Amino acid sequence: EDFLAEQNNVQQSQWSPPEEGWLKVNVDDAMDRVNYLAGLGAVVKNHKGETVAAAVSTFKSSGDVELSEAKAVLWGMQAAAKAGATSVILESDSKGVIELINNKRSTLTDTFWVIFDIIEAKKIFQNFKAQHVLRM
Repeated sequence: EDFLAEQNNVQQSQWSPPEEGWLKVNVDDAMDRVNYLAGLGAVVKNHKGETVAAAVSTFKSSGDVELSEAKAVLWGMQAAAKAGATSVILESDSKGVIELINNKRSTLTDTFWVIFDIIEAKKIFQNFKAQHVLRM
């Protein structure tokens, strides 16, 4: 594997804080396939590991996991913006969504429109990184 591919797939056994001046946003989703609901969660932490914002939401879901993961990313970015973040590291365990955000692949599914909103929302921040992390 080349260095860039390795860098985008951060394998860590525990959460690590961002550098000073940055906020780290960790996002995830949970699917309730019986009731067609998805839960979105985001936690925003500073370089000391202190939580500066947290947000949860639900929406009616078609069962599309990648779409739900993308909505969790957008939700986390909105939480970071409300917390006054200027430099953000976004972490998700959805490799597909991170690849879409980082232009490593494209999609013609409904997820495209959420990715489009994420690309636009990135402009809010002075610095923005999106990286894949393994689920713990």
